[in-house]
Amino acid sequence: MESAEASAKKIGGHLNEFDYAELIGGEVNKGSQTSKKDVVDVKHGTHSVKSGKKWQIFLYGRSRFESDTVLKGIGDVSSLLINCIESLPPTREEREANPEESKLRLQAPMRALASELEKPKILAAFLHKAAFEGGEVNYWAILPPTVDQTRAELDQKAFHVFHADDVITTIVNNIQVVNSKARNRTQRDDQKVVFRSGKNLGEIEIRTDPTNYRRAKMWFMAAEVLNLLRFNVEFAGNPHPQIYVYGQAKNLVIP
Repeated sequence: MESAEASAKKIGGHLNEFDYAELIGGEVNKGSQTSKKDVVDVKHGTHSVKSGKKWQIFLYGRSRFESDTVLKGIGDVSSLLINCIESLPPTREEREANPEESKLRLQAPMRALASELEKPKILAAFLHKAAFEGGEVNYWAILPPTVDQTRAELDQKAFHVFHADDVITTIVNNIQVVNSKARNRTQRDDQKVVFRSGKNLGEIEIRTDPTNYRRAKMWFMAAEVLNLLRFNVEFAGNPHPQIYVYGQAKNLVIP
């Protein structure tokens, strides 16, 4: 992504946080920039504002999986992610000298990671931590990807709000956890963990680019996840003309 485009998306994302906070009468969280908690409502509920076509859930290096006690307590997920990371050589230059070897070494730990995340209880606990920081975030407030987040005015935005519990339950009950398949001669099977529900909803991959080499990235496709949630979580009303709430988010209070 060109730096100007990346900057525009980042600015657009921050504007969405302020716009959403204004609509629900809440406040933007001005704490750590790495916090998933973007907005706090009048009842102290916490919201992560999602916008754009693809959402990054996390981007962690080995040290995070070694030090985060909650992640380490979710089955073997942390150790398996470390194994995936360690399947790549210490430097990107070494990998580029023999990329085929790295691809082959990654297959076994990536298959093991998919097998672990196939377990419903493990996947639910992992999503609770990865997407909602173990309960730090109570809601997802989703701006549909059809809205141009860098140009749309406040009156052109409508947010779809889902409680964390409904998000986790819906994903766990409606997806398959599989490994990626090669699409051409240069690729190899089992290089990623893929979350599927008819279409690919998201992935876990080990980055090989210069900036994020040997870091694990998890991401979701916005349109596919929003469609899945809207189809499976009951619509609960419009507490504001630009706010649509579903399931347990019906308790959202807007002054």
